[in-house]
Amino acid sequence: MTHARRGIGMVEILVTIGVASILVAIILPAILRARAASRLATCKSRLHQIGVATHSYESTHGHYMHELEPNGIDRHEPLFSLLDFMDQNNLRKSCETNKEKGWGYPGMYLTLPAFRCPSMLSVDALQYQINYGVPTRWGPVKHGVRKLEHWENGMHDHEPLKSNDIRDGISNTAFFSEGLAQWDVTRSETRDEALARDVRYYRWKVPGEPVHLDLSRNEVELRRSNAKNLEYSGRKGRSIGYSHIPLPNQLSPRFRLDAAGSHHDGGVNVLMVDGSVRFVNDDVSADVWRAIGTRDGAEVFSNDDF
Repeated sequence: MTHARRGIGMVEILVTIGVASILVAIILPAILRARAASRLATCKSRLHQIGVATHSYESTHGHYMHELEPNGIDRHEPLFSLLDFMDQNNLRKSCETNKEKGWGYPGMYLTLPAFRCPSMLSVDALQYQINYGVPTRWGPVKHGVRKLEHWENGMHDHEPLKSNDIRDGISNTAFFSEGLAQWDVTRSETRDEALARDVRYYRWKVPGEPVHLDLSRNEVELRRSNAKNLEYSGRKGRSIGYSHIPLPNQLSPRFRLDAAGSHHDGGVNVLMVDGSVRFVNDDVSADVWRAIGTRDGAEVFSNDDF
């Protein structure tokens, strides 16, 4: 007597699908967290290598990178000045061969993996940016714009900076951090389009206010959750520096007041002048964030404040 072969029933299929879904729900977040941790560690390592290169540069030239390097005539971007100290001599020569006038070094060196966080998106421009510092004084309002004055307290200066210029201590002063900006700033976007995307890639201001923002108001008004209440000012283009006025991953009101930003969860990596790399949380105290942004502000804070 023969028996008919019994097939797989609907119940078994549904049970299998349910078990598989549960396994995916358990395993996938762990995989994503592991990948995020790996990208964060790689980002720290790359910033550390930049730190090693800056110290090699300082040992060779007797000062850190600055705008007029090394002949006092040509204008160099900070990371470009480090190429020789990161085994990128040929890339530097190629850039100099094809350079344009002024700041016009070709963008080829900006795509160097050592200068980019592995969490960057394809639209991202230069990721690692030098510390512009904190303006110590607002100038007068002219034509609705208040000029920022006295920037000479970060790590990007018109004059060469030496180790003894870092009076707050090289372990207490930020050198580079991460930043979010886009290559293409020629394509216009509406406010609604900007709000539908990552609002950190755009600049915003308080409606009816001048382009500048009072320092204390900036903490409250430029949080990502308030973007819908702000006035749209346009895309953020590539910048060589970031400011310690907005907190990490806050919105940016204008050029030279761009916030440090990243795709890491909850904060940004910061390279200190001594070569160490710290992860600074988005909710860091504004006083602490501004303290590590100045090289000679004599602020007092603890490592536990990060």
